[in-house]
Amino acid sequence: MSLNHQINQLDWQQICHSLHEKGYALVSNFLSDSQCQSLVKEPAIKSPLLSLYRKSVTQGVTLK
Repeated sequence: MSLNHQINQLDWQQICHSLHEKGYALVSNFLSDSQCQSLVKEPAIKSPLLSLYRKSVTQGVTLK
């Protein structure tokens, strides 16, 4: 399944509701383990600031 298809399959109404009510939305099981590992190895955005951003985001995923 392509990433675009995965994005289109999300419950955007629920995501918007959560953002409005809580200020954040959790999207569980969005990326597979292999997709996460690919992003860690080769990030889509290459920037010196990316490492600072990564430190500020809690993903709930243990990276090996």
